[in-house]
Amino acid sequence: MLERFNLIYYDYLHSRIVLENQAGQEFCKASSLRAFVNEQALCYGRSLQGCEQSVSRIMNLRKYRPILISTCPLIVLVPDHSWKSGDLKLIQVGNLVSFRMVEKSRCLLSFQDGQILEMEEGKRLFRLLNETLTWMNYIFSSQSSQ
Repeated sequence: MLERFNLIYYDYLHSRIVLENQAGQEFCKASSLRAFVNEQALCYGRSLQGCEQSVSRIMNLRKYRPILISTCPLIVLVPDHSWKSGDLKLIQVGNLVSFRMVEKSRCLLSFQDGQILEMEEGKRLFRLLNETLTWMNYIFSSQSSQ
């Protein structure tokens, strides 16, 4: 399900998850974004906590950790803010075609379905997306050599 969407966030006003792509938005009831992502990870035999721990160990990150939910279909979620932030949005990197800085504090993201998003916290997000892609290349290159 997550592989079809580019951006995921929590709508506090209506207590629901918003799943967004070029075609529009879909909504799911959930108590929190963490609970929703954990439920999705469990569908692939993982837990959110396990995903976070493995990334912490491999990438040496404590905050803004990417979440590898599945390699097939490719579902990797990158947060634009801390999980404690009410503004947290998760970017589905598996659908990302390109990203670039457009200003000091903005990052432009282009997705496979044609959606283009301009995100705040651009410098940190740009660095995190680069680190995530490097990490994904490491994972896939080590899998293909086995």
